Amino acid sequence: PFAIAFGVPPVCAWQSASRIPDNVSEYDVASQMLNAPIEMVKCETNDLLVPATSEIVVEGVVSASEMLMEGPYGEHAGYHFDHKKAPKQRQDITCVTFRNNAILPTAVPAVTPNSTVIGIAVCNSGDVVLALKKEGFPVIDGLATIESSGSWFVLRVKNDWHKTTGWSLDEFMTKLGKFIWWDHIGGCFTKLLVVGEDIDPEDPLAVTYAFATRNHPEKGVWFFADSPKFGVGTEAYHTTEDYFGRIGVPGQKIKSGSGICIYSCLGTEEMVDQPKPHILTFRRAWPKDVQDKVMANWDDWGFRTPDPVLQKHASQSTPWVYFNESGEGETHKGDYESTLSLGGLGAADETEEGA
Repeated sequence: PFAIAFGVPPVCAWQSASRIPDNVSEYDVASQMLNAPIEMVKCETNDLLVPATSEIVVEGVVSASEMLMEGPYGEHAGYHFDHKKAPKQRQDITCVTFRNNAILPTAVPAVTPNSTVIGIAVCNSGDVVLALKKEGFPVIDGLATIESSGSWFVLRVKNDWHKTTGWSLDEFMTKLGKFIWWDHIGGCFTKLLVVGEDIDPEDPLAVTYAFATRNHPEKGVWFFADSPKFGVGTEAYHTTEDYFGRIGVPGQKIKSGSGICIYSCLGTEEMVDQPKPHILTFRRAWPKDVQDKVMANWDDWGFRTPDPVLQKHASQSTPWVYFNESGEGETHKGDYESTLSLGGLGAADETEEGA
C-alpha cells in the first residue's frame, strides 16, 4: 500500500529530502524540527498515516512485479527529453480524499533556482558533511551549489589534512570518492570540488576562482567510472538500458550512466605542505593611500556599491586582509593572504576586531 499526501506542512517536504537513520520516522524528526507534534490521521483504504492538514491524499497499491513505462519527466537540473521514458512499478489507485477547495501544490523542475533544487541541495549538503565528519574526514563544511542545480558539491577541508591523516593526496581523494558514492549519500551530484579553508562553498566567485586556478587538469582529477550514482542532466544521459542495469534486471549489465569526478583544488601532490602563494587582490597589490582614495570616491566615480548582504557574508566567511599602521598586511581566516569576494571592496574601514 502507499499514500501520496499533497499540501503537507512544509517541514515534512523539507525533511523528506534529508537522510535519517533506518527505522526512524520522518514525521517524528519533522515534529522535532517544529518543536510540536504533527497531527496524523489514518488513510481510508490502508493503515498508513498522513498529516491531518494535507490538502489532497491519493491512496493505492504498488505492484512488486509488474512494471509500466513512465515519462517523460523533467528533473531538477532543468532538462526535459520528450523521448526519455523508463519502466516503473505499476500503481493502482484505490481512493482520493481532499479538502474543500483543495490546493494542489507542486514543484516544477526547471532551470535553477527552483524549489526542488534548494530543498535537495541544502539537505543533501548537511547529510554529506555530517557523514564525512562522523567517519573522521578532515572536513569543515560543504554545499551542493544552487548555481549548478545541485550537480556540483563543493567540499571545504582543513589545511592541515595531510598532517592529521598522513594520507597522500591520491589516498585522500580516493577515500572521499569511495565513501561518498558508495555510502548512500551524494546521489544528486556528479562532480565534487575539494577546496581549502579560504574558499567559502557559498561564494560562487571564490569557488569559480579556485576551480579555474587551483585544479590541475591532469593531476587534480579522479574519475570513478563504476560509481552507482546518476546525474540528472545531459552530463548523465539516461537510456532504458542504463535504467534496467541500475535496478538490477536479470541479464542486464549494471551501468552508472555517467561516472563521477573529483576535482582537487588543493594543489598537486608536490605542493602538499608547501608554502601557499599570495593572492594579488586590491588589498595586497595597491598602497594603502591608493586604497583609501578609491574607497572614498567609489560612489562619486559611478561604481556600484557592493551589496551590504554580500559585504557581511564576505566579512564573516572569507580571509580578510587589512593593513595595519605600518602598512603591512595581516591575514585573518584561511591560509591564502587575501579576500576572494567582491565584498572585500566594501571593507575599507574593517577593524582588527571585525576582521
